[in-house]
Amino acid sequence: MKKTFKLSALALISLIFPIFTIACDSSEAQSTEKELNYDFSSEEIIIVCDENNSDDFLYFSYDSVEAEELLRRKSEIEEKYGCKITVSNVENDVESFVSSQIASNSKSDIDIIMAFSYYIRRWAGAGYLYDIADYSDIIDYTDSFRWGTKNDLEALAVNGKIYGLLPACFPDNLRSFFYVITTNNQLMKDAGYGDMSVYQEEGTWSREKFEEFIANCSQIDKGIYSLDTGLESFLTTCIYSGGGTIYDSDTGKSGLNNQGVTDSLAWGKGILENYSQQIYLHDDFRDMFLTGYAAMATADSSSITETISKNENIGEFSVLPFPKSENANENTATGYIHSYKHILAIPKIAGDIEASAVVISELFKPLSTMSNSEAIRQYYKQNVFWSDKDVEILFEESEKAEYSYWQEGFHNVLTTIANSTMSSTPAAAIQSSIPTAEHIIENTIKENKEGVELYFE
Repeated sequence: MKKTFKLSALALISLIFPIFTIACDSSEAQSTEKELNYDFSSEEIIIVCDENNSDDFLYFSYDSVEAEELLRRKSEIEEKYGCKITVSNVENDVESFVSSQIASNSKSDIDIIMAFSYYIRRWAGAGYLYDIADYSDIIDYTDSFRWGTKNDLEALAVNGKIYGLLPACFPDNLRSFFYVITTNNQLMKDAGYGDMSVYQEEGTWSREKFEEFIANCSQIDKGIYSLDTGLESFLTTCIYSGGGTIYDSDTGKSGLNNQGVTDSLAWGKGILENYSQQIYLHDDFRDMFLTGYAAMATADSSSITETISKNENIGEFSVLPFPKSENANENTATGYIHSYKHILAIPKIAGDIEASAVVISELFKPLSTMSNSEAIRQYYKQNVFWSDKDVEILFEESEKAEYSYWQEGFHNVLTTIANSTMSSTPAAAIQSSIPTAEHIIENTIKENKEGVELYFE
C-alpha cells in the first residue's frame, strides 16, 4: 500500500469513512460516562501544557481541523457550564514551573496539567496530584479507548495509585514502545527481498530469517550495513522476546531469571559477534538508517512516527516485530513501554476538582471522525505507514508490553544485563543483576502492580 501525503487526521479519515458511518459503527462510540450537569459560573479552568505543545492547541496545529473542532468544543463547554477555559503553554522547564506553583499552594493557578508521563510521575510521587479515583464518578478511567489500557495506566501509577490519564482516543499519541525492526525497503529489494509483510502473513518470520537478512543485506563496498542498532537496545529486546518480564505475577519475583532469557541473550550475543562487519553497533540514534546506509534498524514507535516516516533518505519502510524465541508464546511482548506524551492530571491546587474533571471529560472526547479504535488505526495506516500490517504489528506488540519502570531504576537493570552479557556470559549477567532487580520489585514495583489491579476489580 502506497503511503499518501500527510493530511490532517479528521480530513483524511472523513475521506476514508463517512462521518455518520464511523459514529455509528462501534459500541466504542457510546460513552460510558454519565451526562454531566454542573454549573461552574465565573470559574476559570487553567490548563498548563508542557513545552512540547508550544505551537499548538492541545498539541494539534492551530490551522488543523482537529484544533478547529477542539476550539469549538472549548467554546461550547464554556457556554454550557458558565466557565472560562485558559490554555497556557510553558515554553521552558515545565517541571520547575509546575512544581513551584504547586509547592507554593497557589490555589487555582493550575487546574489541569498536560505533560510528559515522567513529569506526572514525579509530581505524583511528591504528593502534588489527585488520584484518578477521586474523580471516577465523572471520568470512567476503565474506558480504555478513551483513557488507556491497564498497561498504560500502570505507567502513570506511583505507590499503587494512579494519577494520570492518557487521551488514547486522540491521534498521534502512541505510547513509546521499544523496539521493533524497521526496514528500508529499497535496500531490502536490492538484496533480493520483496514485500516484508509476507513473512508475518505466512507465519515465516523467525530468528533464522532475521539472521539471513543480516547476513545478506549489507553492501560493504558502499558502506551500507544490514542492521543499525545499539548494544543495549538489541540485547534488552532479546530479553523480552525471549519471554522475559520485569515481574512474574505468579511468583511475585523477577521474570528475568529463567532459561528462556538466558538462551535469548546468548542468541543475541552471537548475532552481534558473528556479524560485526554487517552491523552498525554504535548508539540508539539510528544514524546509518536515517541517512539511508542501513537496511534495518531497531526503532521505537516515536522515532518511526516522528522521524523515519518523514525521512526522504528512507522512503518506503516496513515494520516487523523483533523475532521471538521458541520459549515465547503469543502473549509475549517483544519490547517494553517507556513513556507517554500528553498525559492529563489534576493537581491538588486545582480550584475545583469537579470542574477540572468535567473539562477533561468534555474537551478530550473522541474527535468526531475518530470515535472508535478502527478509525484511529486507519489514520495511522493512511498517514504514517506503508502497509496496514505495520500498524497492527505496532499496536499488538505495544498493547501486550509492560512499563519498564525506568524511573525506579529497573531500566538500568536491563541495560546492565545487556552490557554485562558481552563481557561475561548471559547467565552470569542475569545472576549478578537479580539482587538489584528483586530489591526494586519488593520496594516499588510489586506494590504498584497490585495497586493498579484494584482499580479494575
